[in-house]
Amino acid sequence: MKTKFTLTSNRAFYTFLGLTAIVSLLLSALFVGLRANVIVEDLVKETNETQAQLAVNNLTQYLESRKQILSDLSLHPIIVNGAMGTGLSAAKLRDFMRSFQIIGKEEKLMVINILGDVVYANFDSHEVLDQKPKWLDKVINAELGSAIDLAQVGNLHYFTIAVPIYYNGFAEGALIGEFSTSLESLLSSSSSTSFHSIGLKGRWINFSNVRKVETYFSVSSLDVGSTDLVLDYRVDKSQVTDEVKMFVWDLIGAIAFGLFLSFGLLYLFGKQLLLNPFKKLEESRTTLKRSEERFKLAIFGSDDGLWDWDLERNAVFYSDRFKSLLGFSQETQALFSAHISSLFDRVHPADLPI
Repeated sequence: MKTKFTLTSNRAFYTFLGLTAIVSLLLSALFVGLRANVIVEDLVKETNETQAQLAVNNLTQYLESRKQILSDLSLHPIIVNGAMGTGLSAAKLRDFMRSFQIIGKEEKLMVINILGDVVYANFDSHEVLDQKPKWLDKVINAELGSAIDLAQVGNLHYFTIAVPIYYNGFAEGALIGEFSTSLESLLSSSSSTSFHSIGLKGRWINFSNVRKVETYFSVSSLDVGSTDLVLDYRVDKSQVTDEVKMFVWDLIGAIAFGLFLSFGLLYLFGKQLLLNPFKKLEESRTTLKRSEERFKLAIFGSDDGLWDWDLERNAVFYSDRFKSLLGFSQETQALFSAHISSLFDRVHPADLPI
């Protein structure tokens, strides 16, 4: 047995709510998906450009301050005389350097004369000399104003800075400092090992903290102050993709929650303010229709002629039986207008009200 489907006010209301919610969610997801990739990539780029600038500022401040301290120290008479090997210079140099600190820390320092001999060192000088750095002779001979190198110790990397020692404008040796703060700790506040990749290039340095550089894309390449170093700040491509997906799903979730809340309120208040009054109106119409049908049945079943005068609209209802009693046939009843004058015109003048 087939049942006929009828769209009642309840079903119409719920169908409207459901379809509106689905269409709103789909459209929101579509537009969000189209724009999210660009928005998130721009956001990631701007954020990481700021982090790259922070990393460069940290490195610049660290390297330039220590290079300047070494440059000033190389001009001190005790350092110059120690490099030249005059008089009691070696003993004075040891006494002077024994308690010397650079920005509150005792760092590894070494003085080399013009012949390449170590005049003073507070650490094992072979750590530097055995590596035979290419910059050493150039600094000793003042072919370079300074040199910055990076040495690996275990899993960490440490800076070495060298400056020439002058006397009356002539090169007399070099002052070398190995610093105890690692590059990784300097960059820790502006990068994470899983999300970022740092590249540092210079005349004597070619450093990268990851092997597969192709899985990253460069966000910013910046000069590290007045040094010859350039920092390349990179971001993991897969991380950016994941960030986009997370952003899209979070946004869709927020939109879905907002729509659910809105339609929930619409369901509650709409049912009270729209659906219930509409249902009452529908029930009233049904009741009125049934009453009219019963009235028509009563009229057709009666042999009396009925008429009803609506004083507000000044309109009169005349039943077919009433018209036939006045001599109107089925074909001519349409000529009997629905006005009170149609009745008064057919009443004897003596029966009319005075």
